[in-house]
Amino acid sequence: CGNGRLDAGEACDDGNDVDTDACTSQCRDARCGDGIRHVGAEACDDGNLEAGDGCDSDCRVESCGNGRVDAGETCDDGNRVATDACTNACEPARCGDGLVQAGVDECDDGNVEVGDGCDGRCRREVCGNGRVDEGEACDDGNRDATDACTNACEPARCGDSIVQQGVEQCDDGNEVDTDSCRANCALARCGDGVVFVGFEACDDGDVNNRNACTNACALARCGDGIIRSDVGENDPGYEACDDGDVDNRDACTNACTTARCGDGFAQEGVEACDDGNQDPTDACLNDCRAAACGDGVVQAGVEACDDGNQDDADACRNDCTLAGCGDGVVQAGVEACDDGNQIQTDACLNDCTVARCGDGQRQEGVEACDDGNADNTDDCLNTCVVARCGDGFVHGQDEVCDDANAVQTDACLNGCTVARCGDGQTWEGFEGCDDGNEDPGDGCANDCTVSRCGDGVLRVGVEECDDGNLIDTDGCTNACTTARCGDGVVQEGVDACDDGNQVDTDACLNTCQVASCGDGVVHQGQEICDDGNRVDTDACLNSCVAARCGDGVTQAGVEACDDGNQDNGDGCSNACEQNLRPNLMLCGGSNRDVREFVPPGINLNRVESCSPDANTQALLVTRYGYNSLNAQTARTYVENGGTIITEYSISHDIWTKVFGVNTARGARQGDCHDNAMPHRQLNPADPFWNRVAFSA
Repeated sequence: CGNGRLDAGEACDDGNDVDTDACTSQCRDARCGDGIRHVGAEACDDGNLEAGDGCDSDCRVESCGNGRVDAGETCDDGNRVATDACTNACEPARCGDGLVQAGVDECDDGNVEVGDGCDGRCRREVCGNGRVDEGEACDDGNRDATDACTNACEPARCGDSIVQQGVEQCDDGNEVDTDSCRANCALARCGDGVVFVGFEACDDGDVNNRNACTNACALARCGDGIIRSDVGENDPGYEACDDGDVDNRDACTNACTTARCGDGFAQEGVEACDDGNQDPTDACLNDCRAAACGDGVVQAGVEACDDGNQDDADACRNDCTLAGCGDGVVQAGVEACDDGNQIQTDACLNDCTVARCGDGQRQEGVEACDDGNADNTDDCLNTCVVARCGDGFVHGQDEVCDDANAVQTDACLNGCTVARCGDGQTWEGFEGCDDGNEDPGDGCANDCTVSRCGDGVLRVGVEECDDGNLIDTDGCTNACTTARCGDGVVQEGVDACDDGNQVDTDACLNTCQVASCGDGVVHQGQEICDDGNRVDTDACLNSCVAARCGDGVTQAGVEACDDGNQDNGDGCSNACEQNLRPNLMLCGGSNRDVREFVPPGINLNRVESCSPDANTQALLVTRYGYNSLNAQTARTYVENGGTIITEYSISHDIWTKVFGVNTARGARQGDCHDNAMPHRQLNPADPFWNRVAFSA
């Protein structure tokens, strides 16, 4: 063991006596529980697989804060935050442990005593605790602001902006008689002849439901289910029908016109389809019948043809597919034959043409070969017989030449091989010389030509190089000089370009590389600047144009922001300066980084507080921050133009708390993928909130 070879009885042998690597000094595979800590794989190894003794069965150290619930621990969240649901002693947080659990406890004075400012449920002792303390006129111990005692511990009264249940219909805290709430705290109602601004579109004080103002104090409109009787057929607002629904497929359309073929809506029970156009080749005919094979109209994208007959032997079949080769029927004027099979070696080919020599298919019993080409130099001649030496055609695989004669002094020998340089005979008209040797310096080159530039033989003192070709773009030019950058010839694989000059600002650099944005040289007439880097936030963009305000890139040290548009009110001005308040405030605990809600290019400071001020651009309230939000502070904030964004399922609670009006939860509660919506202010003076009923 330890010789580096795996011998009999060994599980491993790494050739060393190190006991802490993957192979022990006993030539056994290291494992958890062998009492040896395997470096890089085990945190500990106490020689057993039992948990609760400081080293668990996976050889991991058991300690509070490791993120695993070990023996003796009730919880372990893997952090050192003492104010979350699991304390740093790995015990569940509880009221009375002296730690204020974020998002759960309002206070925690280390006991569950009442009367000391923090009660037994870790709530602050304030108005609403059910006891009338000094400075309170009443305290009914609840958070119901609409009963006889308000949440400010004062008796309810008309004009206090709180609707007292069973006593008042409304309470808007003012003496205006034309808004939703009268001065005696009774609700304004439709039909009293007074238009309730922001809620009633009209109020004519009558009971005629078919004129311009309905009995619901709404302006008559198409879709309200009421047919107007006060206008004629040619008058604005005339309705032929009004069934009050959003079904465009019944007898009355959503435009309050009588349904007809061609209006784009398939009338149920009357029309099979209605695509609203005059195209008879789509799926719906112009008489609102569904297109079908055999109607004589080719349905685009569905039918290949439609001749409107039942003749299956013409060019269009009864299933509206085109007649094709291989169907066993000879189509007159189109097919020469059609045997209905896929055999290529019989008299009729698979393309329904008659078999012939040269069609590429060897007709069994008729042809010796058929390669389908007009090349007489391959294995098969154009007469469909096998090629041979002496037939006058060069057989590409077996013959180099074939002149069909017995002359040995011409270009082709009798064995169908080509005469070659070096055979000692000068081939007239083809060789300049042939001395029958391999000496290239004797005046006759090895290719039987007189020595010259381009023959591939370097003549010392005469040529710099000679690569034996006519390629001017390789390492040796056609003048037998060594290629170099600046010679005006683009050397393949070396130069990207070569314009033969030393001008560095044209399309070809002096390094023979094509000028491009980012090469550090300003390409005249093409680039404004070129700083040779990929930094997009300096004075020269990566597109080689000068940086400017409005290009969508924030120039470091020059611009505070750059959103690339001309909207001066979106947080980044047209001068590339931020015009927002500096802070983004988070009220309550959250696992999400609230800066996800900030658009690119906008810089806001993250502040954790529930008291927004004039420096707060937006206040984000989580479910854990509800109790910490002061209603009056929040109301003052939104009335001064502030923005409140709530976590899903609590927006109705925040609305009720801020504006003192009970609001039920709406149908939509959001989900875990919610993002901040466009800017809206929860401001009771905003016309938006006067026109649209609030929903959570």
